[in-house]
Amino acid sequence: PEVTETTIHRSSINHGKERISHGASVGTTQRVHYAVDLETGSVIRAWRGEFLNATPMWDSRGNGVSLPLGNAVDLTNGNIIKTVEGKTADNYRFKGYVLDKQRRPTFNYEFNGQSFNDQIIPDTESKYLVRTITSNGGTPFEAFLAQGKEITTVTDGLYMVDGQYYIRINEGGKGIITTATNGAKQLV
Repeated sequence: PEVTETTIHRSSINHGKERISHGASVGTTQRVHYAVDLETGSVIRAWRGEFLNATPMWDSRGNGVSLPLGNAVDLTNGNIIKTVEGKTADNYRFKGYVLDKQRRPTFNYEFNGQSFNDQIIPDTESKYLVRTITSNGGTPFEAFLAQGKEITTVTDGLYMVDGQYYIRINEGGKGIITTATNGAKQLV
């Protein structure tokens, strides 16, 4: 079905071998869609084309899962805020979301008692998603952007993850590629 206005669908989401119980899929009129794990704040999936098949939620006894109708790229799941003022971010709380005039959500989170706003929208050409994370009060923080077997710097501020997708850091932000304890590369 065609999305005629921004649509938010909350459901469980299968992500690799994990079932995410508190997920939100956001369908846009630009046909660039994404899903968020509301327990971590991570964008866990992005796709283009048609929005969702919610039939598995309701068919027979239902399993609570909705499925993307386009070719989806699964992204890394992990707490979106890695550090707050140099301290490991914990005590995470999802605080809901608010809609702008175009019905696009801004998700609200709290880490270490600090509030964050997170808006994800398609760019003006509908080629990619633009994500803006702000800290209420301007507290310094590091955001967890990606994890993969290989993360390479393409140009200053542009990174490729596992040869599948790109992340661009705008407005003077700086990406740091680190190695996790499991050997995976991370972009923060």
